[in-house]
Amino acid sequence: QTQTLTMDEIREMRVRDIKRRLARTHGYSADELGRMLDKKELIQALAFEEHKDREKELEKVKRYVIVRGIIMALVAVVVVLGWPLWVQIYEVASVNLVVYSDKKMYEARRCIELGSVRGMVGVFLMGIV
Repeated sequence: QTQTLTMDEIREMRVRDIKRRLARTHGYSADELGRMLDKKELIQALAFEEHKDREKELEKVKRYVIVRGIIMALVAVVVVLGWPLWVQIYEVASVNLVVYSDKKMYEARRCIELGSVRGMVGVFLMGIV
């Protein structure tokens, strides 16, 4: 991504620099540059090419903003429409976690009552997994 020149910057350039930039950056041939005799024509050509480049960059930015907006809108729709589902999933997961932790606590208490160290290690390892 190159920095585009403003009209003031182009006006301050020498004819040789304008021709070089037109040839290297914008693909002008030596014949096309040779036909432009006046510095005003060169300035106008370079300003036009720089304007086109600036417009292309702005189009890319606009396209990116539009795509990002569409994606955010879709995410918002999924969240809003799926909210009851997300709440249900959360409630089921929390109930299952409570049941699982109560079961592991019961197993741990039974191992302590029976004095089984191996059983406690097993309950601990299964709790981690």
